[in-house]
Amino acid sequence: MRKYTTEDAKRLISDFCEEEYGTENVDFSNLECIGIAYTTTEDERFEIQTNIDLIHNTIDYWLYDKCIKTEKYFSTTDLCVRALNCLAFDWLIEPQMSCYDTVYGYDDWHMSMSNW
Repeated sequence: MRKYTTEDAKRLISDFCEEEYGTENVDFSNLECIGIAYTTTEDERFEIQTNIDLIHNTIDYWLYDKCIKTEKYFSTTDLCVRALNCLAFDWLIEPQMSCYDTVYGYDDWHMSMSNW
């Protein structure tokens, strides 16, 4: 199997950003936190952010100010083969959208019920 380098990973991220957002200008100044996807929840109450860490080979999924999921890869090659080669925006925000009701839904419901 081919061994991927950090430069290969950066190229794959740049290629995704070019295809998805129309820009190759990715901020690689902090290799531990490369923003790859950003949006808000459908009600626009909370921010959704996905970051790639090329130092520790992880992908972190953030909902508002909480990291709700971290995917850890064994190596840069593993990260490239299993994730960076097949990046898709929907895939990058899916964990946060699925978790939205779990993390915030109960509290919102509970708060609304306490006002009765």
